Amino acid sequence: MSDDIKRLKEEEKEIWVELDDVKGDTAVSRSTCISPCAGGQSWLGGLALISVGVLLFLSVTTDFSLNNWWALFILIPAFSNLGNAWQNYQADGRFSKNVRGPFIGGLFILLIAAIFLFDWDWGKVWPLFLIIGGIGALLGSKFD
Repeated sequence: MSDDIKRLKEEEKEIWVELDDVKGDTAVSRSTCISPCAGGQSWLGGLALISVGVLLFLSVTTDFSLNNWWALFILIPAFSNLGNAWQNYQADGRFSKNVRGPFIGGLFILLIAAIFLFDWDWGKVWPLFLIIGGIGALLGSKFD
């Protein structure tokens, strides 16, 4: 497998050298080329900010009350991690360690945000962290 990775890296270097040699209006450089995994996640942050804004607007204009509104900002990195996991899954086509890490990290952060948002008792919820860790361990042994 590592031989395949080395071969692919060498092929990628050759392609970039060829693209860098192209002159004129059709020249493409690494900085202007967008890969499937790079960028493209600004919609995720925007969606998170819109969600936070809508909830804050509802709390100001209606009887809706959110005591720990600041915990909504914890959702931003949670959504970012889950978005990274999804993009890595689409790029790899399988549930690799590049997918598992952001996925499990996103679940941890999502659980922390839920605990703060819904005022759950840490003493009752802490086993969920063990469950998420166990899922990560199972996924690691199954798909690596």
